[in-house]
Amino acid sequence: MEKKILVAAVKMRMAAPEKKPLKAPVKTR
Repeated sequence: MEKKILVAAVKMRMAAPEKKPLKAPVKTR
């Protein structure tokens, strides 16, 4: 489960580098 969250956070960061990357992993949680 932790690996899936990490992958999602990394994917969101790469998909939306312009947006705040800190808010992406928090929303996926």
